[in-house]
Amino acid sequence: MRNPDYAVVLNYECRVDLVEIYPDAQMLVIAPGQSLEEIKKLRAQVEAAKAATDPVERVVAVNFDCRFDSVSYPG
Repeated sequence: MRNPDYAVVLNYECRVDLVEIYPDAQMLVIAPGQSLEEIKKLRAQVEAAKAATDPVERVVAVNFDCRFDSVSYPG
């Protein structure tokens, strides 16, 4: 991320999603087939990434299918 001349070469499928999150939004983390402990760990990673100011620390990497939904409540 810091060096535009750097490339990552993988021998497996990889997907990168960029997600914009509003500071007051709550995140709903959905990871079918994962244990409760794994989902709690992922949620902690998401919260740490939301609080980070360094762009590198704002990256959350997982090796399973999951979905992050930004949930806002009116009011």
